Amino acid sequence: MTTTEATTRAISLCPDRTVICVERYTSCKHTDARTESLDCSVSIHPAIIGTEPCQQFTGPSFEACLDLLSTTIAQATAP
Repeated sequence: MTTTEATTRAISLCPDRTVICVERYTSCKHTDARTESLDCSVSIHPAIIGTEPCQQFTGPSFEACLDLLSTTIAQATAP
């Protein structure tokens, strides 16, 4: 999922809030060792639960972040 797709989906889940999606790819090589990582985050302003100015959902993919966001929305709207 691209950053644009993640932003569009997050906006559809939280149309009344500001949404910021960030993807960070890191690659490191030292002698014979090489590591790579991908970190994604979806920030919702203001927070869905609580009074904080921001609530951030992080994971190894935007799908994981959006799953956490969906779960939080379900918890916030549960009777």
